[in-house]
Amino acid sequence: MTLKKLFLAFITLLLLPLLLFGCTGVVRHMEAVATSDVVDEPESGKSVVVFLRPSRIGYAVQSSVFEIKDDKPSLVGVVAAKKKVAYQLDPGEHLFMVIGESADFMSATLEANRIYYAIIDPRMGWWKARFSLKPVVKDKLQSAQFNSWLQACKWVKKTPDSERWVNQNMSSIQAKYDNYYTAWIEKRWVDRPKFQMQYGEKNSVFMEQSTATDEVDLKNYYSPQDSVDKFDDGNYEYFSSQEPKPLDQDESNN
Repeated sequence: MTLKKLFLAFITLLLLPLLLFGCTGVVRHMEAVATSDVVDEPESGKSVVVFLRPSRIGYAVQSSVFEIKDDKPSLVGVVAAKKKVAYQLDPGEHLFMVIGESADFMSATLEANRIYYAIIDPRMGWWKARFSLKPVVKDKLQSAQFNSWLQACKWVKKTPDSERWVNQNMSSIQAKYDNYYTAWIEKRWVDRPKFQMQYGEKNSVFMEQSTATDEVDLKNYYSPQDSVDKFDDGNYEYFSSQEPKPLDQDESNN
């Protein structure tokens, strides 16, 4: 085989994943699920959080989302690029973690009978993609842009293989929580993403087609700590700035 043919074969192997999957992430340790089988609205007295990853950045790397319970990670789902997962839970205070090369966190105060939406936001790390969780503000849930993100992401759900993967990798998962949570909780109050109760919607916002026209300047809808982050489609993210800090909260303690 000539050197030219060897080079072409090498390039073909590099491009084969793109030809097969485009920029959609390969589903690993999860299972595709039809929309009709998804619990996209909470049972009475429950809350639902939908985690979606509309960006193509880092599509070769899986983002793993966990709820932290008594300092122990519990799997929400492994979310590839252009995928989403619904997670039902009790209302109240919660802490979520997403891991890639590193770990990042988002706290939540959830109200019963409401649906909340969080973006899994990728960025480049030293060796592979890193991720953050960003709560979406309620007034953007019916926008054409957000609806396009929902339509672009396909549903996945956990399987027995999901839990096997967690059990096999728990030491690494726990280490990421132990190593990164202390640094996150020491950040300023305004720099720690959080779901406020009012961010939730009482009904599913899923639509078959995008019919609304979003004329809002998107620059007004990202949080201060994310001012340089954009999706690769060129649009600013619809993330919340934090609520005004309570007057009795001393910033020096954060």
